[in-house]
Amino acid sequence: APAEWVESGALMLRMALTDQFGESARDVQVIYGGSVSPDYAKTLLSLQMLDGLGMGRKGRDPQATAELVKLVLQYRS
Repeated sequence: APAEWVESGALMLRMALTDQFGESARDVQVIYGGSVSPDYAKTLLSLQMLDGLGMGRKGRDPQATAELVKLVLQYRS
């Protein structure tokens, strides 16, 4: 999905959770669960509305998994 769609969807999810649960919804982490390549991960990790990434198919590839973990640590630590 294009990054704009992902960010829009994450924002809508956060708004719905806040409407339903109030301020406690701030503690909910939004994880993108679509297919994520190491190249696309950089774009997704730069989005303010996302807290992390699901591995999807790339989780079966040890080299891609290692690259994704490094990127998450770089962008989120």
